[in-house]
Amino acid sequence: IEQQYPFPVADYNAVLAIYPNVQELVWCQEEPSNQGAWYQILHHLREPLGNKQDILYAGRPASASPAVGYYSLHVEQQRALIEQALNLK
Repeated sequence: IEQQYPFPVADYNAVLAIYPNVQELVWCQEEPSNQGAWYQILHHLREPLGNKQDILYAGRPASASPAVGYYSLHVEQQRALIEQALNLK
């Protein structure tokens, strides 16, 4: 999603209509869950799904800082983020 405001409702619904049998959608972002687009547009993402589909978050846990500050921890979080997004575990 390139534009968050105004939210592209028609475009989003058109994409969802292409995949009517999908049960889970994944929102993946590198920012912590309390930062970035997830926190701001989750209500827009959920609204058209109803009870048919669920939306999952793949990304870093909530944090006061946008970066962890340690390279080794960053690499571990990045690996976990990719595994979550691609459902590798």
